[in-house]
Amino acid sequence: REHLPITLMKLMKDRAKMGRASKVKMPNVEESKKVYQQMLSDLNQQLSDEFLFGGLPSIADFSVYHLVWFNVYLGNQAIPAEFEKLDAWYQRMTEFGHGNTTRKSMRYALGQARENQPRQIASEDIVQGKQKVSISPDDYRLDPVEGELVGESKQRWIIAREIPKGGVVHVHFPKEGFSIS
Repeated sequence: REHLPITLMKLMKDRAKMGRASKVKMPNVEESKKVYQQMLSDLNQQLSDEFLFGGLPSIADFSVYHLVWFNVYLGNQAIPAEFEKLDAWYQRMTEFGHGNTTRKSMRYALGQARENQPRQIASEDIVQGKQKVSISPDDYRLDPVEGELVGESKQRWIIAREIPKGGVVHVHFPKEGFSIS
């Protein structure tokens, strides 16, 4: 939390850069508020148990949590009183905390990459032949990632990249929301 302002500023700068190149039409402020309020209402109605899909949290809970957290914590906007189930869910999710993190240096990360091999790709996902590809997001088309296509399944692509001082790494991309060329 002590680094939050710097981290937030970096995030906002990155998102502004993405937004300038985006071809996706952004809603205006009033439209965004309506969409957010509708999302809160929908979530509140869906919560018939402690978590979105029952008595245990799932990836859905953690995925949705950050959307609400951003407005509550960073936007200083309370969850409206009429959304009691959502507020209780938010409190339960907040109790998970942020975990224990340990900062690692770039040198450490590169050393780990250099000293280890990428995980073996499932035999049915291995791509035969060497094909150089570029993968980029469908919507804002910034920062394409280039490498050799080494794996492909119904849901994802895997490319191998040579990282200076780090060796070969495999980068996994979902097919949904990304394009390959």
